Amino acid sequence: TTGRPKGAVLRRAYIHESALHVADGYEIQPSDVLLHTLPVHHATGIGTSFFPWIVSGACIEFRTHGGFDPAWVWNRLREGGITVFSGVPTIYLRLMWHFQNQLATLPLIEQDEYVAGARNLKSLLCGSSALQQTVQDFWTELRNGHPILVRYGSSEIPGCIRVAANADL
Repeated sequence: TTGRPKGAVLRRAYIHESALHVADGYEIQPSDVLLHTLPVHHATGIGTSFFPWIVSGACIEFRTHGGFDPAWVWNRLREGGITVFSGVPTIYLRLMWHFQNQLATLPLIEQDEYVAGARNLKSLLCGSSALQQTVQDFWTELRNGHPILVRYGSSEIPGCIRVAANADL
């Protein structure tokens, strides 16, 4: 935000109900594993990429050190076991650039391991600002027609406006 620091006081019931609605909209299951790369002090990092997973009994995997690293994320996706990834447009842009500039230069058999990791995700979630069409197009093509699901929201309003996991795009 701009200006002096601000705060939005939210009731526990609001947090709980919002988490249930987000979990329902994204069809989060106890078997899901979210790779969490967002700051948990931000509304997106906690409200749509933390609490919904907790109330669903799902698993959240955090990187144990450092900031965002596109090479690390691609390697983690390649390893498998992650069902959902959530990011902001800049994260998806940096992952796209890393793929185009680094992974696309690898032999095809190695590239395919990274592509398979992205295709094995149940869904990709994005929010906090507008997603560039070129970034959406890259991920949709890479994942055989499965786009990034975009959400819009605010710290001060209940839940978020989002594309449901089962939406016919």
